[in-house]
Amino acid sequence: MKNPRNSSKKRVLLAALVIVALLAGGVFAYQSQQDNNQAQSNDTDSLETINYDPPTDQEESAGNEQKQDNADRQAMIDQAQEQKQDNAGKQQVEPYISSWGQNPDNGNAEVNGFLTQVYEDGGTCTLTMQKGSQTATASRKGTKDAKTTNCGLLVIARSKLSAGAWEATLSYSSASAAGTSKKVTIEIK
Repeated sequence: MKNPRNSSKKRVLLAALVIVALLAGGVFAYQSQQDNNQAQSNDTDSLETINYDPPTDQEESAGNEQKQDNADRQAMIDQAQEQKQDNAGKQQVEPYISSWGQNPDNGNAEVNGFLTQVYEDGGTCTLTMQKGSQTATASRKGTKDAKTTNCGLLVIARSKLSAGAWEATLSYSSASAAGTSKKVTIEIK
């Protein structure tokens, strides 16, 4: 026979466990909702805040660098446009500078280069080096080799160059093609 007292205790204990579980679930759900609301308010706060303070030195410097980059980029675009107009009717090419530097034995500046867009003899390859208002040049005829037009080694004597960083470009011109390479820097000692 069942003890009615044991059965009654079990029911009360079971009811208490159910109530505790429901309360714990409610507290957990409430806390999760509060955390979610807090995260959303933090996100919108950061989006709605505008800094009206004057720029810091770092921000001002970064802005000035960007302005200079934009001006340099525009100057390159303008130079390319002028070059296309000067070379109207000719195929546009870009010589590649394959090696450059100062010869350690005699101090001369040396540049090697070639073109892949044309395959011909007789065009003129010109090395131009600039440092401030100073300019030095050297030229030679391009020759066709197995697959390219080769400019070979172009040399500018050390006596024509002052110490410091010089920007060098290699240009090519013939009856059918013209163009200039990207700049490289040669440090003259």
